[in-house]
Amino acid sequence: MEIKVKDIYTAALAIMHEKATEDYAQRVCPIINTLIGQSWHNSEMHDGGPHSHWQSISSLEDTLSGIDISIALSAMPYGLAAMLYLDEDPVRAGSWWDVWQEAVRDFKRSRPAEFEDIDNLYGGFGI
Repeated sequence: MEIKVKDIYTAALAIMHEKATEDYAQRVCPIINTLIGQSWHNSEMHDGGPHSHWQSISSLEDTLSGIDISIALSAMPYGLAAMLYLDEDPVRAGSWWDVWQEAVRDFKRSRPAEFEDIDNLYGGFGI
């Protein structure tokens, strides 16, 4: 499933109980780019490469690349809502930012660890 920036924006507006405005729309892409930078390495699609491998977006019609659906639709709308609403109600924005940060931490914890073989340096029973 492709996730477009406008899908995240629509969800953020619903969280905020607001209608789309030109002011909000102009700020969406730069904010989403910062959220991608903060979360892409926790995405299940991340392959462990350098921090600069994520792709920025520039319009509401752009499709997110390298971010899984769960982060894009369950976490990013809260981060976007928090940043869009910060000047209007810092307390509500702060609570949405807390939800964003907790979700990113949860995705980091749920990301499968990579295992490596352990060498037996000491020998022992039948080895």
